[in-house]
Amino acid sequence: MYDWEQIDLGDTRIAEERAELISPQSEIEAVRAFRSLLHSTEADASYIALSYYHYCASMSRHGGENILVEYAGEVLECARRVLSTPSSKYTPESPREDGDNHAAALYAIATIAQLEDSRLVCKALNESHSEGVVTGAAQAASTILENNPDNQTEEHTLGALTEALAGVMVDDSLVISARWAAINAIARSHRADAESYLTQALELENIELQAVAALALADRDVEKYRTLIERRMASWPDDPPFPADRLPDVMG
Repeated sequence: MYDWEQIDLGDTRIAEERAELISPQSEIEAVRAFRSLLHSTEADASYIALSYYHYCASMSRHGGENILVEYAGEVLECARRVLSTPSSKYTPESPREDGDNHAAALYAIATIAQLEDSRLVCKALNESHSEGVVTGAAQAASTILENNPDNQTEEHTLGALTEALAGVMVDDSLVISARWAAINAIARSHRADAESYLTQALELENIELQAVAALALADRDVEKYRTLIERRMASWPDDPPFPADRLPDVMG
């Protein structure tokens, strides 16, 4: 079960709408329940709605249908509202993770984030140490950077976003998956400093992160970075972990 399916709820109406999402009577009813939760002012309702949107979006990436695609604008509005409020905090006894409201919002907009969301995404990257929040923010940043390749008027905004990702990339207090997502996001940037950050990532201690950066550099210009990448590969064991094991084929 997903977290949004099993969190304790003190509101009967929210619980009923969630039940409709888990076992919908029809697509129409599922959409109705989703929008009811999405537009609620209750934190748990927003959390469930945003998590459900992310679930539906992920299904579409695996051959399914995202029945909520036309409500992306409403999702963005809800996510921005949530990200403008304090990050959730729970007691040590709670099964829920601190910051799960922000994580749900960021995952929901991971593929639909707009340039105007950069400030909120940067804030999450710079201030959070939650795996979900940082990873979701990195994915949202990736979308923003990829969709704004030549925006000269927002150069400062995009630069701040790339710099925040670089901060995550080198922060060894964060989990590897979050740093991996940050490197992948930097790889989507069209800025001149992106390759500098990726080259810097080759010097990180973790082989997996080195490999993520190496793959990104090879994808940009394999001949330009061949010597640098092969020098890094020479330091790896004979049977390196994924994705380092992909480099020999990529390098030819």
